[in-house]
Amino acid sequence: MSNDLANQTVERTPGAGMGITSLVLGILSWLLCGPFTAVPGVICGYLALKTEGRGLGIAGIIISAINLIIALIVVIFISMFGLAIIGIGSNAAQEMHRIQMEQQNMPGINLPSDVDVPSFNSGDE
Repeated sequence: MSNDLANQTVERTPGAGMGITSLVLGILSWLLCGPFTAVPGVICGYLALKTEGRGLGIAGIIISAINLIIALIVVIFISMFGLAIIGIGSNAAQEMHRIQMEQQNMPGINLPSDVDVPSFNSGDE
């Protein structure tokens, strides 16, 4: 009986490895690496569609594609936020420059001679 088990051969389905790889890469893209494993997951899933690993390939493509879409949305929002900060900083810098230029171009304030202007010296008087 043990000879019967030893003589049996395991039939390998071609392409099932691509489907499994696609699914694993898709899951890894959620857990660890984001788009760095999602892109190969989509590619492996596409290759698995033409072989026996079709179901796993579809699952890998879906998981990887959703992660890629979310990563793209995050990149767009971060870029918009960064551009907004740069714009705000630029406007603030322009406003500060305008105020400084106005202060430099302002003529001195002439007070009447009978007004007592306090001095703010730190020495003893």
